[in-house]
Amino acid sequence: MATVAITSSIGPTLANDAISVLRQQMAEAVARGDPHLVTVLATIISSLARGETEKDGPNPRLREWQALALDAAAAARAIAPAAAAELARAAAAVRHMIMLAVRNPASQLASRPTSRRVLQAIQQLGGVLCAQTRVRELSDQTPTHFSNTLKILRAAGLVVSESDRADGRERRLSLTSEGRTALAAHGGERPDLPPPQRLHVGARDRAHLDNGLRPASRRDGGYRNSLRTEAVLQEAGT
Repeated sequence: MATVAITSSIGPTLANDAISVLRQQMAEAVARGDPHLVTVLATIISSLARGETEKDGPNPRLREWQALALDAAAAARAIAPAAAAELARAAAAVRHMIMLAVRNPASQLASRPTSRRVLQAIQQLGGVLCAQTRVRELSDQTPTHFSNTLKILRAAGLVVSESDRADGRERRLSLTSEGRTALAAHGGERPDLPPPQRLHVGARDRAHLDNGLRPASRRDGGYRNSLRTEAVLQEAGT
């Protein structure tokens, strides 16, 4: 059967032709009015299209997979509505990945606080084969935010992911050489905060800060942001 041939042969030898083969098979299934075959092909296309969004490194064929899923959804709508809906969701997932990549250029990722925290977390855990759950915890992000950030970093070629051989539910993350280079270039910076200024801290203000109180004066303006207090005191020589 045609679908069996497709599912068994999709791989390295068919990687470049998968989209055209699946497009042809879907057109033939729709022409024959076979809802079962359309549904099977829809599942295959949806699965492969979503899988493309999980690959490491830049993927120049994402738009082709999006187009395939959209065209297949339109063709299947009258014969297998549920299958068409599945294809539409897959196309939306691919489009989401495309937009993430467009809005987050690889050259800027290491300088952005959110993505840099993930890179730093992997580095702090050893840089190689780090448990994904520990990386998320250390980067202090919500599961959804972390998932999007990780997709961006993987698509940019800064991080690679692989299954944990001991625990199939876990993923292991590693920095690539590009990821280490990017992190080294930005690792000591805090672009979300301006560099600390050298300010004079008087005895009265120092006493208030030591007691956890608001400074007695605000003439320096350096205490208005609580995130700046430690840097200001360090620069003042405390």
